[in-house]
Amino acid sequence: SEAYFVFPLAQGTPGKQCGLAATGVYQPSLRSPWLAANARQIFDEFSFSNWIDKLDQHDLLYLVVKEFRGIDLHPDRISNHEMGLIFEHLIRRFAESANDTAGEFYTPRDVVRLTTTLVFSNDHEALGGEGVVRTVYDCAAGTGGFLSSAIELVNEWNPDARLIPYAQELNPETHAICVADKLIQGYDTKNIKLGNTLSNDLLPGERFDYCLANPPFGVDWKKVQKAVKGEHRVLGYSGRFGPGLPRVSDGSMLFLMHLLSKRKPESEGGTRIGIILSGSPLFNGSAGSGESEIRRWILENDWLEAIVALPTDLFYNTGIGTYVWVLDTDKEPRRKGLVQLIDATGIHTPMRKSLGSKRRWLTDEQIAEIARLHDN
Repeated sequence: SEAYFVFPLAQGTPGKQCGLAATGVYQPSLRSPWLAANARQIFDEFSFSNWIDKLDQHDLLYLVVKEFRGIDLHPDRISNHEMGLIFEHLIRRFAESANDTAGEFYTPRDVVRLTTTLVFSNDHEALGGEGVVRTVYDCAAGTGGFLSSAIELVNEWNPDARLIPYAQELNPETHAICVADKLIQGYDTKNIKLGNTLSNDLLPGERFDYCLANPPFGVDWKKVQKAVKGEHRVLGYSGRFGPGLPRVSDGSMLFLMHLLSKRKPESEGGTRIGIILSGSPLFNGSAGSGESEIRRWILENDWLEAIVALPTDLFYNTGIGTYVWVLDTDKEPRRKGLVQLIDATGIHTPMRKSLGSKRRWLTDEQIAEIARLHDN
């Protein structure tokens, strides 16, 4: 009961207390009131105390603690990337055993890396300038993998640039993981919101430099139908869903419109968006339908920069074809009036052992190849 956890809080002297690798942040104890509240939120959303009691009741608590005592998870031994792979493996295994959809919790890291590369690669100021600050937002954040990948990527390209993460997530447990991850990285977690993005935008009025998302494929929006239809009817184009509404069986285009509502004006450089979608948003709906009107609105405003068709069997819980939409609300002159279509379905590497439905992956070289196709 005397043990306490240690997290980074603010910029300052690099800390050594909790064994984190050099994060450039001071790491005070959990006795800090501000930090205690944030950590308490994480523990509550995990129902951590309940799990401790359950393990104890079944005489398993000592065994679990003893096993972890023998594992060295220090960042000098296990990198962030490797830790992410471990986490993804556990999520997939336990989601399968619970007959759940693991795809609702995270996106494969190779797909994340490709999408962030396509979105960030043309911001030459952020990649080469000093003291550059940008904001990035994920409206269906899950465990925050997209945000972490974006931060890592920009840091690789330009250590002097700073990316500030914003997010909203529906599931309390995955939200807790996202908050914990950002807390350990030293970010202000008040920007990581818990709630349903479609019915209750908890970052109203905010505008972002970048938006990234992988909303659930083919999930209906019946539970938020009243709120979404009300906003569409009352606010029209002043709200998020002015162009129209897709069929209730698939809400992915609602997330797309939500992201576009977070765009910055052209005078401030606009917003670049990367969103992973199934084929439905491309093809569903005849002329005049909600889906068709949404597509028309995007094309007539010349926001759609590129669509990349990905190989099948890239995701853990589905083998369907998927697409990366890249949007830019302030296109560079050479792209104005054009939409680039990239067929990357033949660019992939077979996995030695499949993970659920995931039988293929994208190597770093293949990601770079797709990025070159986009840039050229």
